[in-house]
Amino acid sequence: DCQTVIEEDGAEICGVVYYDLNGNCQQDEGEPGVPNMLLEVMPGPKYVTTNDSGEYRIYRQYGTYTISSITTDEWSNVSSCDSSHTIVYESANKASSLSFCGKNFAMSPSCPKPDLVTYLSSTALS
Repeated sequence: DCQTVIEEDGAEICGVVYYDLNGNCQQDEGEPGVPNMLLEVMPGPKYVTTNDSGEYRIYRQYGTYTISSITTDEWSNVSSCDSSHTIVYESANKASSLSFCGKNFAMSPSCPKPDLVTYLSSTALS
């Protein structure tokens, strides 16, 4: 037996969550994606998580949506960069674009952890 699934038209919303090493709000060469970051899409809410490369992708029906990064104990938004994006997907723009990509999020470590330093010494006593 087969089932037929009919889905309403949907738009792709996608982007990258990345470690913005220089704080310029653009992903430059050598700035890695941040895996396992949670993003919230409103209204909904709906959630999407980044993959190992920091990429995310979600599909939504017609409407106006705001996608926001959710900060963690390890990562926070770069203060000078967008922490949310608004997407307006109406039937009128259906023909022109079904993809709203490049909705990226610049992150920085919330608390850069110092490297572990160990000092070893010995005495001259035998």
